[in-house]
Amino acid sequence: MKLILIACLSALLATLSQAQTIKFPADSLPALLKIAEAEKKAIFILLNSDNSSTFPRVVKLESDKKAATFFNSNFINYRPECNTAEFNELVKKYFVIKFPAYLYLDEKGNLLNSSAGLALSGERYIEDAKAALDKKESGKTLSWYNESYANGNRSREFLGEYISERMKLGLIDNYKLIDDYAFQLTLGDFENFEMVAFLLNAGPVAYGRVHKQMSPKLTDCIFKTLPEQKRYEINNKIIHNTKLAAVEKKSLDIAKNGAGFAGSTWGGNFRRAEMAYQSNIIEYYREVKDTANFLKTLDLFIYNFYMNLSADSIKKLSPNLKNMEKKAMLLLTRNIPTDTADKGRLLLAGANAHPNTVPDELNNAAWDFYLYGKNNRNYLNKAAEWSKRSLDFYQKPEYYDTLAHLLYGLEDFAGAEITQMKAIKEAKKQQQESDKFRDELNKIKERRL
Repeated sequence: MKLILIACLSALLATLSQAQTIKFPADSLPALLKIAEAEKKAIFILLNSDNSSTFPRVVKLESDKKAATFFNSNFINYRPECNTAEFNELVKKYFVIKFPAYLYLDEKGNLLNSSAGLALSGERYIEDAKAALDKKESGKTLSWYNESYANGNRSREFLGEYISERMKLGLIDNYKLIDDYAFQLTLGDFENFEMVAFLLNAGPVAYGRVHKQMSPKLTDCIFKTLPEQKRYEINNKIIHNTKLAAVEKKSLDIAKNGAGFAGSTWGGNFRRAEMAYQSNIIEYYREVKDTANFLKTLDLFIYNFYMNLSADSIKKLSPNLKNMEKKAMLLLTRNIPTDTADKGRLLLAGANAHPNTVPDELNNAAWDFYLYGKNNRNYLNKAAEWSKRSLDFYQKPEYYDTLAHLLYGLEDFAGAEITQMKAIKEAKKQQQESDKFRDELNKIKERRL
């Protein structure tokens, strides 16, 4: 009897222990959405970056007991593995730029709320989750706006609210809605400070109908009143939405407008302006699957801007990632409140994804040439040269992996094996997962890459 009681007590303790962490089922997101639709339940998605645990004295959502109990009771929870295809798809779809990120979806897969960052108390996470549930309960959700729009609602008031709701959720692909909204406006509206500020913040297509109708003097005046970060955000929205419009319409002219606008944001820095212009054109060719022009333009871009640079010049162009991480850590530490009443706020709006360094750009271009130009030996040789150049500056496992694939494409199988083994060794050295590199090594050995 005593043994039975002990066994029961152990089982109870194990159950309680499991209840103190957030449960993340192994099911795929589409499968969980079906369950959510059947149960009319909201979905919570946690997107954790590799460096989310490097900050001191913070409460991680998934390990906070009170938050875990709340999330397990009210949400179907999902956490994709970092840097997988599913993870990257969610980052792109919901415009995630800071980590850890928290997405709250209704049963139709539309956002109810989103946030990012780290807190000193689990209460902060619960507050965000409650806001999502309140939004769902209200009925006036993004799903409701989507359905109303699909049913033909184009009133001025509705479209203004719709755009505002999407912007509030961090969804910036609003150029079609902006065009619809502009049809409801008068000429006088384009001279109104608040209206022009709203349209700019929504991100109209660069030099498109709406952008041209706005008073240039008023636009300049508005920009001068904004902090630098806000101007940066607006410019990025305009560039992004122009790119979307160009791709959808397969219009090189619209793409050039967006590229020209991107270049203009660099002011008198002509080299950076030209780089911005060319990189936007390259992305356009990639998105419309114009492989010939994509490879040709990318080849010229790499040669003109990277391959003819000295090592010192490349280092100056590349951000110092270690210094960036130290500054982020210092900012977080300085923001730690002494007042316990302030512990619910987010200390830092997450860790921004690092900007690409020049070696990253060289590696990525080399990989693109491997993917799209693998039947062209000339392209593979060029890409191998770029890949080797990236390794002259940083020894990343991904760089070795790229070079190994290129050598395989050039039928240097021995070189490919040796290089892939370096990728595995470097991954272990940097305490990264090495299985994916080992899998590629096996494919190289078996000649089935």
